[in-house]
Amino acid sequence: MSLSIQPISSDAAKFIQLCKKATAEMHTARTVDDVVQQHIALKQEYASFITRYDKLWIQLASKDDDSCFEASEIQNRVEQSWHVLENELLTRFPQAQIDYGAHLVGSVNPSASLPIDPSLKSQFPYYRTIRGDGNCFYTSFAISYLQWLCQNPEQFEDALKHVFNLPDFSGKEEVVHLLMNLQETPSSIESCIHSDPNLLVMISFLRQCAAYHLTQVYRDWQDGYLAESEKDPQTADEFVPKHVLRMGCEALSYEINAISSFLNCQIWIIDHRNGLRKFNEENAPLISVVYRSADEHYSCMQQHSRLKQSLSGIQVNR
Repeated sequence: MSLSIQPISSDAAKFIQLCKKATAEMHTARTVDDVVQQHIALKQEYASFITRYDKLWIQLASKDDDSCFEASEIQNRVEQSWHVLENELLTRFPQAQIDYGAHLVGSVNPSASLPIDPSLKSQFPYYRTIRGDGNCFYTSFAISYLQWLCQNPEQFEDALKHVFNLPDFSGKEEVVHLLMNLQETPSSIESCIHSDPNLLVMISFLRQCAAYHLTQVYRDWQDGYLAESEKDPQTADEFVPKHVLRMGCEALSYEINAISSFLNCQIWIIDHRNGLRKFNEENAPLISVVYRSADEHYSCMQQHSRLKQSLSGIQVNR
């Protein structure tokens, strides 16, 4: 390691240790306020490290040696540790009011630019950009699900029953309040889905739905999972707490199928390569349609009817 890299490497090692310590401490019983305050302090440390790193990068950019590569590797390790910490925090405390960075939901765009069948573009003329953080399927589905409830207010009671039927989980009370508020004022849907705290507790709820279905209702999925275990050394019993329930872990077909079954709804995935895949077609309402890009990122497809209630308040890119 070059001498110019050593100071930032030392700073990175200290920050990574702080993140590991904070992540481990979340396994003990703590209040949400304690966790939020610790996150604020660590975020300041993180911002300070990035500032120092950026200054170093400017100095290294003019050099033709391995220093740039070493510095980039250091930054990647720091970012990975920070993401692990934030995902652990949000797994245990999805209701925590933290600054999560870029907003979960972005702009509304015409689907004409997407490489999908023209008939699907006609059915779903818009799509919403979604933050790429490992939760993008859940975020996309949560938007569609809340919109569908506002269009079908008689379904709110069933939605609340789904929440109450789940074992207690962190954020459950916030999900109940969110649904009851939307039931009372469905016209607030647009502001609701642009609230990261609202979507984060909904993501946690959807992960709980998938976990409950996979562990308590339908366990045959484990045969298929075990057949693919060479790709993932986790056992089926480890998969649910370490992947399904953990924020930042991407949804696989197991979770998508489980959510569609638990909530008794259709989910369509428009894949850029494999066309249209439908989950749970039998006598279930179509609630969510998502687009999966080449890098396996999900965006939320939108019908005009889903947007018309609040189109006046939405900036649609042309």
